[in-house]
Amino acid sequence: MKQLGIRTFTNTRIAFTQEGRSNPGPSPGEVRTTVTGYRARIGFNIKLNDLDRVDDVVSGLLAAGANELHAVTYQSSVLQEMRKDASRQAVAAAKDKAELYCREVGVSVGRVLSIDELSAAPPLHRPGQFPGAPPLADSSEIMVTVNVAIT
Repeated sequence: MKQLGIRTFTNTRIAFTQEGRSNPGPSPGEVRTTVTGYRARIGFNIKLNDLDRVDDVVSGLLAAGANELHAVTYQSSVLQEMRKDASRQAVAAAKDKAELYCREVGVSVGRVLSIDELSAAPPLHRPGQFPGAPPLADSSEIMVTVNVAIT
């Protein structure tokens, strides 16, 4: 880790397990366990702010003897502000649509009775996965979607 310039990591977990096998004992229903070895496992999370270093860090961990990599995830430090902006845009779009419908039928928009943020199930496939589907987003992009119902 020090060679990679990583001085701190979080959520360190160390686990030791005993491995063995069970054999029938001399009496019916009796089982004897023979210890065949022990397994030590250490896990930790690394936080990088420089995405250009991800490949080097993963390669360095594997070269140092890591034999299991659980996941690499990407998050944004501005995600909360992006969600607020997406909410503003969703409310503005709902207002525009309500004004359009009311204008077309000759009535005016009344006061808001409720605003609900709607949850949608994640898509079953990624965009661009099938012919004719929209192209995949840039791998450095994080999609933020907000749906609202205003009555």
